[in-house]
Formats: sequence, C-alpha cells, structure tokens
Amino acid sequence: LPAGLTISAPTNISDSGTYNAGPPQTVTWNLTSLAPGASKALTYTVTADDSVVGGTTYTNDVKVVSTSMPVGDPQGTERTYTTGSTSDVEVVQPPLTKSFDPKVATVGQSSKATVTFTVPSGTSYFDSTAIDDLPDGMSFESFDGCTGDAGLCGAVTNLGPLANTPSTGKTRIAWFFGDVASSPTDRTVTLTYTVVVGDTYANGSKVKAGDALTNSVAAYWNATNKVTTPPTNPPAPNGVAGFVRVWLRAAGR
Repeated sequence: LPAGLTISAPTNISDSGTYNAGPPQTVTWNLTSLAPGASKALTYTVTADDSVVGGTTYTNDVKVVSTSMPVGDPQGTERTYTTGSTSDVEVVQPPLTKSFDPKVATVGQSSKATVTFTVPSGTSYFDSTAIDDLPDGMSFESFDGCTGDAGLCGAVTNLGPLANTPSTGKTRIAWFFGDVASSPTDRTVTLTYTVVVGDTYANGSKVKAGDALTNSVAAYWNATNKVTTPPTNPPAPNGVAGFVRVWLRAAGR
C-alpha cells in the first residue's frame, strides 16, 4: 500500500489475510489452491490519511506468486509463476460551479458572476488559487465579496484585473487562499464579482446580439507548499486543477 493510505482495521481483511504495518504496508494471503478458470476476490478497507492533498493519485500494487503443482508432487520440481497489477485511488477535488445573472445582457449592461466551490472534508490544498479568465468582449467591473466559510473568506486575497491576459482582449482575475488545512467537515465559499458586456472586441469588430462570451474559471493548488509570499497579480495556471466553463450571451442593442 502507498504512504497516505492506511488499513482501516486488520479485522476488515478477508480470508485470513495478514497485515504488516511496514513500511511499506503489506497484506498477504496464502491460498491453498485455485481451480483452472476459477477466481477469488480478496478484500480489505483503507482510509486516506488526514494529510492527503486534493487531486493526489495513490497507486496500489499487488503481486501474485503461484506454483503449477502442489508442494512435494512426485512428478518433479514445481514451476513458479509471478504476475502483478496496479490500481489507482484519487483524492477528491473541490467541486466548482459558476453562473451569471442575468445570463443574457445588452452592450454596456452589467452581469453578476458567482463562483462557488467546496473544500471536501479530510483534504488539504497548498497555495490554493482560483483563476478566472474573462473573454474578449467582456470587461471586469468589481470584486463584490466572499461569503460562506469565515476562515477561507478571511484568508482570501483578490488579484487583478490583469488586462490582455492570457491573450489580447482577455482579462484575468484571481483569488488566492494560500494553504488550506484539512477539516473534519466540508467548507463552501461563494465569490461574486461584476462584469460588463463591451461594445467591441480587441480587433475592433462589434459585439453583436447572440454572441456567446465564453468565460472559464479553475481552481489550482500544489501538492506541496511552494508559495511563501502571496502573489500581487493573478498567476499563470500551474499545479492540479478543477475546471468549469460558462457563457454570457450578448443581447440585442
């Protein structure tokens, strides 16, 4: 078993398997025989440690060693066969949603954007940052607030807006939460800000009725603590990510 996962209780191991705390942790079964074409399910239960980081993948290895004949068979020396397999367990990522109100807005009209994400219980996140890229044709007006978990909202730093990022005409904003320690309960925050539908795109063409202004937001974090000083501008995306995309449609003038 990989570090980060622990056998919940030796009593949860089926078929008299034996547990060794290691390291590395191992579970061993000794099966007398298995008929040709037959199979046997061997089970146990693990628990993710409190220190696990969201999005981390843990790989579990299993090895089977068998022989073609019973020990001491008079036909001669037995042959040994070995095979193996792996299975991955991924720690849950924070659910992320976004919406606009109104969803359809005329040129020059404001729309309220709402970003909501939940930090699952029992997981931690280092250098946690939500990055929101506004499309060409949409301008940023204001950060309006953070509601929900008081600890997370108290730690958040608004970053941006940063014009022409990640490309010409687009605008990047972000929220930096820093290191988020694990908690026995889920924690949810809702971030709100206001945007305005522009009159023209960066190339000078007009924003027309029916145009879909595609906006994307993603939550990023590192597997270890790499950021010692909060950034002063929205950073470039890096690390593990959860992603969502929404549209604000331009209405007739």
